[in-house]
This record gives sequence, structure tokens and C-alpha cells, in this order.
Amino acid sequence: MSFPSLVTLDQLNTNKEKKKTMKFLAHLALFLGVATANPLVAIAPRAQDVKIRSVSAVGSGCPLGHAYATIDASGTIFDVAFDDYIVQVGPGTSSSDARKNCRVTLNIEFPKGMSYVTSSL
Repeated sequence: MSFPSLVTLDQLNTNKEKKKTMKFLAHLALFLGVATANPLVAIAPRAQDVKIRSVSAVGSGCPLGHAYATIDASGTIFDVAFDDYIVQVGPGTSSSDARKNCRVTLNIEFPKGMSYVTSSL
């Protein structure tokens, strides 16, 4: 689509040029109306509508019974503590002693239609 030069409608020579200009202006008005009516804005749920229901930790670095998770009364803050996360390197150790992991899983309740993403840890 080519854009007409900036002239007044009275300056246009033909009806074809006038129609082309009016069509362009109509499309421009429609685009601007839609752009202002539907801005792309992220809608965040209210803090009290998002709750941490449970936290679990499992892996070679946090064997069963050695990772402790707590959730505060508001359900918005959690803490995980490890009492047996030991990594060793050197003579007499295996490669599995040098690599440990612990996967922390959250069960989160949030409003229907919403999704979430972890942005940093």
C-alpha cells in the first residue's frame, strides 16, 4: 500500500485520488482506534489471590528427611533448609560425591486464566 502525499482533499485532481486518500485515512483511524482501545498491558493478580500451598524438595543433595520447607501464614513466602547437602572432591571420592542436586517444587494456587513465570532465583 502506498501512502499519499500530504495534501488537502480539495487539491486532489481526481475522484480516484480522493477515494484512495479517504481509504487510507479510514484505515489509519481504525488502526489508531484499535491501538488505543486495546493497549498491551500485563495484568497481575492481586497478591492475596496467589498462594503457595505446598513446597517439596527431592534429589541427591536433599535426601528424604533432610530438607525442611516452611510456608508463612500468608502463603506468600517460603523457605527451604538443607541439613545434609554435602559435596566432596578429592582423593577417595567418586564423581557422584562432587555433583549434588535438589529440585524444589512449589504447588501454587492462582486465579483461573493466569499463568506465572520464574524470573530469577
